[in-house]
Amino acid sequence: MVFCDKDLANSNAVTVITYPGDSNSLGGTNVLDFGQPNEQCNGGSFIISNSYGGNPDMYFYGYVYTGNVSISSHGSTDTKVIPGVAFTIAEDSGNDFICNQDKKIDGIWGVGFSEAGDGAFVMMPGFNDPSDVRCINQAPDSCSSSTYDQNAEWCFNEGANNTYFLLKTVLQKSLELKREYLTQKDWSLFGICLTTPLSDLSQLINSPITYNAAVAFGGSLAIQNNTCYNPDSIDAVVDSDSNGAFWTLPITSMHVFCGSSSNPLVSFGTSQAGESFLDSGTPKLVLPQSIVDEITSCSETDGSLKIQMDGGELTMELKDLQYLKKNHLLEGSSSGGSAILGFPTFFFYYIVFDYADAVEGKSKLTFVKK
Repeated sequence: MVFCDKDLANSNAVTVITYPGDSNSLGGTNVLDFGQPNEQCNGGSFIISNSYGGNPDMYFYGYVYTGNVSISSHGSTDTKVIPGVAFTIAEDSGNDFICNQDKKIDGIWGVGFSEAGDGAFVMMPGFNDPSDVRCINQAPDSCSSSTYDQNAEWCFNEGANNTYFLLKTVLQKSLELKREYLTQKDWSLFGICLTTPLSDLSQLINSPITYNAAVAFGGSLAIQNNTCYNPDSIDAVVDSDSNGAFWTLPITSMHVFCGSSSNPLVSFGTSQAGESFLDSGTPKLVLPQSIVDEITSCSETDGSLKIQMDGGELTMELKDLQYLKKNHLLEGSSSGGSAILGFPTFFFYYIVFDYADAVEGKSKLTFVKK
């Protein structure tokens, strides 16, 4: 979670995190894994950096803070607070990063995982220029700064021989407080609904910032009869391994139907079990190359792709998938039969994330046909 407004750093509501973490904070330390503590690092600042798509002007870096995060649903005045969450306030960012595209944008966030974390580095105490963290994040050898000295400026996790530390996500914090939060139904559900139709895709692509393109619902509001949820339109309810790096999907097969005929089936065996997942942060729909070839070669006016999973079947119309392909939002996988149901999936489905059993390593995903 990254906030754009640097003035937040001066607020009494946030506290900067220093190594080895705020172990006395509510919910415990915000550091997941720092190996054997290194005394020479004590008091050093945590800092996060990321770059996107190889664009040198699409990056951010910033210090790490802790504070209370308030969450509310679209159309609701009910606000819930998760205390002691670690987040970043951008110290600097590239011209193409979202903080600089429109000052109305407050930041970026994602639905985290129970054991995944945001990666952070630690500066040596007293070192106050974090700009070189971009070079460490990408590749230390490519750093062009003549003053860059990784050994002098950065602390190391001696156990892993690197400068990378895991910070707890919002979800991890809420899981630690499960007795108080997730045992209540209102804390275990979260729904993301893209309200912009696929026909308006060009508007999304060509506009730097598009407001009101999606809404989010938390708690029981995620499964009430809101504009996105319809219990009669649920296509699949699947278990997902929430302790990994992704929302894994138990896909067993995919089938392309071109007109009235069916084309070759792509099966997913146990060896491919971890290779298919849902990721709203992936901007494309990534499918096996053979499936993409079948989609693009179909010249019939009707047809569909059927994705069979343990728990149900997802259906997407070929004409819509061909439209995504023309707009470079559908591509073949470079990893054989793997699949990533990325952002375009939300054009077809309202998706509800259920964290109720996340502490045990399983979460549920509900796909509601739009």
